[in-house]
Amino acid sequence: MTAFVSGGFHSVAQAESYKDFDPLAAPDAIACLKAVDPLDMRYRGFMQTHCLTTAGDICTNLDETGSNCFADLNASFREYYGRLSTLLPATFRYVGYESSLAQLAVTFDGPEQCADFAGDKKVRCEYIRLGAAVPLLFYRARQTGVPLP
Repeated sequence: MTAFVSGGFHSVAQAESYKDFDPLAAPDAIACLKAVDPLDMRYRGFMQTHCLTTAGDICTNLDETGSNCFADLNASFREYYGRLSTLLPATFRYVGYESSLAQLAVTFDGPEQCADFAGDKKVRCEYIRLGAAVPLLFYRARQTGVPLP
């Protein structure tokens, strides 16, 4: 009976959440990554991958309709990096911390691995590179005790 009651409530709550749903908007991959960040590492990596692949699948479908979904996601990744990177300490006691921050800065500025691409291929390449960098950015925040904004 509990499953039925909670399932019924879930349907009502789910219906309420769809009132403001825009099927043409880019998914909020940052919100998904933030939601799974508190999980222990046995779940976190898998769920981070799921957040990013699901967002990529959604954008693949939206971009076929003329959307700029991948570009919007890249912009959201860069905007979030701009907010979080200013909160991280410039130095920390772990070996490799500073070089990791430097590499993150290069990646969010414009991944060098994508320099030879243009148009849609460049945007998707950047999505892959930035998407891989965001969990590392979150890791550095956890490592230093900086709360995610």
